[in-house]
Amino acid sequence: MLLSVIIPSFNCTEKLSYIIESLNYILTCEKEIIIVDDGSSNTSKEILKSIENKNRQVKVIFNNHTGVSIARNTGIGISKGDYITFIDDDDEIYPDAYSKMIQQVLLHPELDIVSTSINVSEEHNMKIYNKQYEIENIILSNLQINTEMFKADEYPSGPCAKFFKRRLLFDNKILFPTNVFNGEDLIFNCYALLHCKNVQLLQGKVYKYFQNNNSLMHSYSPKMQENNVLFADAILKFLNFINDFDYNQKKLVSEYWKIRLSMTNILRQYSIKVNNKDVFLKDIRLVQRGITNPSLMEFLSHNFSNDQIIFIKMIGKCPIVTIIPITKFFKWLKYHKNNFRSAIVEL
Repeated sequence: MLLSVIIPSFNCTEKLSYIIESLNYILTCEKEIIIVDDGSSNTSKEILKSIENKNRQVKVIFNNHTGVSIARNTGIGISKGDYITFIDDDDEIYPDAYSKMIQQVLLHPELDIVSTSINVSEEHNMKIYNKQYEIENIILSNLQINTEMFKADEYPSGPCAKFFKRRLLFDNKILFPTNVFNGEDLIFNCYALLHCKNVQLLQGKVYKYFQNNNSLMHSYSPKMQENNVLFADAILKFLNFINDFDYNQKKLVSEYWKIRLSMTNILRQYSIKVNNKDVFLKDIRLVQRGITNPSLMEFLSHNFSNDQIIFIKMIGKCPIVTIIPITKFFKWLKYHKNNFRSAIVEL
């Protein structure tokens, strides 16, 4: 079996060499390692050429700076493996966990996707799901929605810590959306799950994701509002492909994500010194309208944390002039909670 490892890279450091070393510990299959540089502006080119010269299985592609989605899509396009996996250039992997995933696809070549996470329950560990209703419930987990079958975090929405059958992606023309710069991973997973026939969930630590406080996940950009509209539209477009979801279910999921994105926008605006007041108020009003819908509020209560629900209710009941200090307080609270946690997230 040949495993294609795709690593999008931008302004990488010597840390990338440790990922390659970790991959070299995996001896249970052949590997091709495709590093796609996304137009780096530092000394990355020399580092990448050095890595390529020292490792015969490494191939480096130099792109213009067009974003992580195009970098990953470039890797998919030239890959030759039976399965594809993705790794980010500043994270770490557990080689033994990857060996376990390889063992499973060797034992079960019918598998289209293998996903590993520490959040997979004992009940679901190593089970193979091939019924339509089961896969639809996994799709909802990917959409960060709890169901009676799966918790929202049992299938993480990122592309890492997963194997995707290359044939699945090629036959169904599944690529990362290039018009969305935040949330593209979730959309990619939606379509991969939609077209797959067999999914396996594994429990275990496989991947160390290092949080970057300067990343999109922890900052605000005026373009974020435009991205959120495109992202919400992409989710709604995807939901229309699932025939077993009725109109009300699709609408609830779509409205849930609009609220989720608006809340994220509201908090992110205090990641920078200057905020966009018009956008801020637009997000506030969207949340206020949403919580007047009892069905939506019940859905939110089932899928949001207690802190998130308190924040939503305060936005809904408090005058606009008090919402800014409330938001600052929740931003402060979130910041200090995160300071008590590690900057490393394990999958």
